[in-house]
Amino acid sequence: MVMYYLTGKIRKKERIEKKKGWFGKEIVEIPVYDAEITSKKDTLYGEVKEFAEVLKERGINPDRKALEEVFDHTHTYGIAITKKGGGLSTAYAPSREDAIKYSILFQLLGLPLAHEMEEDKAYQVARKNRKIVNVIIGDEKTEKKWVWHPELEKTWEDSRVLPPFDELKKAAPTIALILRTEYEHLPESKRKKMEHFVKAAIALTERLAEIKARGEKATKHIKAGDVPEFEEFVNALKAVAPAEMISRKKTTKSHSTGRSATRKSGRKSENKKTAVEARELLGMLKGLRYAAYSEEAVKGALGELEAKVKALLSNPGENLELLGLYLTLERFLKDGDFEHAEKFLKAIAR
Repeated sequence: MVMYYLTGKIRKKERIEKKKGWFGKEIVEIPVYDAEITSKKDTLYGEVKEFAEVLKERGINPDRKALEEVFDHTHTYGIAITKKGGGLSTAYAPSREDAIKYSILFQLLGLPLAHEMEEDKAYQVARKNRKIVNVIIGDEKTEKKWVWHPELEKTWEDSRVLPPFDELKKAAPTIALILRTEYEHLPESKRKKMEHFVKAAIALTERLAEIKARGEKATKHIKAGDVPEFEEFVNALKAVAPAEMISRKKTTKSHSTGRSATRKSGRKSENKKTAVEARELLGMLKGLRYAAYSEEAVKGALGELEAKVKALLSNPGENLELLGLYLTLERFLKDGDFEHAEKFLKAIAR
């Protein structure tokens, strides 16, 4: 489990020589920030067995080894940011509190992958998390700093500091769109329910992070009935989990909040609108293929997407799904990941 975070302290200062003017030079001091690693007890990995038990009591039976992989390898290879000019930078959470929240959320979002053990499970989990971080946060929203790498015990000059967890928290519709693409093992009927699952995971993350920050076990409070957010999350997980994970045994009925018919109707309308737009964007992607993904063609497509985003920003609250669609595709194109861009659009266009 690897999630690095800044401690808030400066470990030392490095003196480096920089150019000044045409021919001059100067010595400047660069602060090197101290960092640490989240421990098992800070996240759900510290209580895999107990978490499997509370899920089983509610009719959800993940494969034990797969669950361990999902919780253990949430940050396999480290969370990395794709740089504008190419290459990757190690990412750090801005604080221990944010590191705990990032970790728990990624663990909860990985549960639909815990249905069976496969050799590349760690890679599946890491790819999902890296995609979420790079689409929603990306190079532009991180701060470049020199950081003391806690495992390599050396200064890492090109480290990226993630924004506070709230940046990810407010992007539930976009995260849901990414999961719809990544979770190809699920039928489309389940993938369409991802947004409620993501929002329930975010709410539960906030509550469990409070408990973990105090050094207490999350499952202890769940068993005591102190975490109503867990029951809502279980309902949302059942709606998207693979059939193999759902027990046929009778389970205790959970109470969930009802939704008005008007709101459901509005959501269906929004989904339909997003699907239509995804089909249009598939046409744009086809045009890029004919143009051999030339730099000029991709630049033109990015310009179109930026214009679409700008047009929706006057009223973002009513256009969250479309904004998520445009921003996710924009990130795929910037990364040159045309294969996943097509998979993503096809999943939404169904």
